[in-house]
Amino acid sequence: MLPAREMTRRPRWAAWEDLAALAELKGSAFPTAQGLVDVLLLPAAWAVLLLRVAAALQRAGLGAPATLVRLANLALFGADFDPRAEVGPGLVVAHPAGVTIGHARVGSRVSLMGSVRVGGAASGRPGTPGAPVVGDGCFLMAGVKVLAGTVGSGVVLGAGAVVVSDIAPEAVAIGDPARVLRPRQRDQG
Repeated sequence: MLPAREMTRRPRWAAWEDLAALAELKGSAFPTAQGLVDVLLLPAAWAVLLLRVAAALQRAGLGAPATLVRLANLALFGADFDPRAEVGPGLVVAHPAGVTIGHARVGSRVSLMGSVRVGGAASGRPGTPGAPVVGDGCFLMAGVKVLAGTVGSGVVLGAGAVVVSDIAPEAVAIGDPARVLRPRQRDQG
């Protein structure tokens, strides 16, 4: 996972990586003009771009405007992203309605499906004990809740899983509370 400083240092690069990852998931040719238009027509792209704007405003010490952008994101797309969350580049939120990222740290190239919750008000600030961490390259299916612990890199969490303790890297986990079902099988090729 990128260091926290690196995750937040280059917001334009992170936004570009977000769009590229969404295009890859959608199967669009990117960074062609047609591919760019294709992803910019998706509400998911705008929800993540608004997260990046709110986070940049927060880092610049502009808390009130950051909160306004957060509220606009919630009103327009149903996505509630705390501008203080540390989110790596390449974030894909396929269906932004009901997706929440609270006080948490989310790695690079993470995919979130609809109604996913990562962190919350009671979980502390990103990087502090109690704040959930999601590693790089994770895939969180619909309805997943990561309330505590560390989700290792490359983990797939099945629909409705509730994470309250650590999940080892490269695993598939399901259930409430989440338990490891098996190691993740990556495509060979």
